[in-house]
Amino acid sequence: MRVDHAAAAKAQAMFGKRLRVQDYQELSKKSSIAEIASYLKNQTHYHDILEGMNEHSVHRGFLELLIRQNYFYRFGKLLRYSNESEEFIRFGVMNVEFQLIMSTIYMLNDENRSMMIAQLPLSLNQYIHFDMGKLVEAKTIDDIISLIEETPYYEALKEYRGVKNEDIDVSACELALRTTYTNAIISLIDTKFKGETARELHEIFDTKLELNNIAKVYRLKKYYHMSSNDIKENIKIVSSKISEKIMMDWIENCSAEEILEQLQKSPYNSFIRDKEFIYVENYLSWIEYQVIMWHMRFSQNPEVIVVCYINLLQFEISNLVNIIEGVRYHVAAEKVMQLLVY
Repeated sequence: MRVDHAAAAKAQAMFGKRLRVQDYQELSKKSSIAEIASYLKNQTHYHDILEGMNEHSVHRGFLELLIRQNYFYRFGKLLRYSNESEEFIRFGVMNVEFQLIMSTIYMLNDENRSMMIAQLPLSLNQYIHFDMGKLVEAKTIDDIISLIEETPYYEALKEYRGVKNEDIDVSACELALRTTYTNAIISLIDTKFKGETARELHEIFDTKLELNNIAKVYRLKKYYHMSSNDIKENIKIVSSKISEKIMMDWIENCSAEEILEQLQKSPYNSFIRDKEFIYVENYLSWIEYQVIMWHMRFSQNPEVIVVCYINLLQFEISNLVNIIEGVRYHVAAEKVMQLLVY
């Protein structure tokens, strides 16, 4: 990626302006989308992306869209300090592609999806592997799958051909796409980086993939009652802190709940604290967040710092979307907080 220290310093400066627990608590207590929009616009770093927005009449879908746009905005700022090196662009653009596809899936049934057009990261259009305009126009999962047929993301979604919008397992789609994205990143690390930088980047993304695998195994055992042999055929094991031998033992001999118990006894133990959670993906994402935060605070490698910031920003954006949805459906603030990763 060959990012210099200026880019790392910029990433650290933006990281310093991140939302804190107190912000999430205040936002979770809001009673309307307008109140959330007002708080973000007037009291947080989202002022830049929300400037000019009428917070008193903003539609929920449009606010979410603007918040997701913050990733593109921040990434664009970092590009100015990176000399637009090919490796750095690929790190960010692959994530943009992932975010665009997921945003489209989330909004397939939203009548306000046309607003996505104005919020597309057009400056990155030359790097994207599919037509962003056509992606916005997609009305079904089949439309999306056809559009990405020549990209690495096709394999992640092809099994959803013919599925009605209301029957799409969005969490499973996101997990599959995230795994595809992470595999592509790992391949990039292997070909472009060496030494301590490669080791740290591998730890970050191998951890992501390993925890994704644990989430997938958990889901297949708990909700689909899949056999051990079938589960093994459905995952590609990548080891970060859990050896392949141990992972195989968990698949063969542990129930879904027992896997989480074993996880607490694993090398991940130092990143696990008592925390209530609603979904297993949320719990495992929380562990991933702690790993990335450790690297953000202690790494001496500019490339690692920039990549950590990009990843941490994604968590923040997801937290805000969860808060908006929680307030929209009048979920108690304490329940909303359980969905957040911080």
